[in-house]
Amino acid sequence: MGHAGRPPVGSLEWERLGGPPLSLPQRLGLLAGTAAVLLGDTGARLRWALSRGGITAPCPPRKIDLTQARLPELMSTRIRKFAA
Repeated sequence: MGHAGRPPVGSLEWERLGGPPLSLPQRLGLLAGTAAVLLGDTGARLRWALSRGGITAPCPPRKIDLTQARLPELMSTRIRKFAA
């Protein structure tokens, strides 16, 4: 339940209590979010399934920290600095 005892907006309970159904863009947004979560989990599951079958999948690539990376000086970055 949400705030003050109300059901989540767009849920079946919400619609039963007289709330409007979700619009098509809202439904597609929820579907896209769900698909992203499922796809994010697929790699680990596939690696696990392959290893159970005796096929060892390589380890995932190491993460690269780009927070300290220096970007090349491009015309677009110079224009942006000048405009600011």
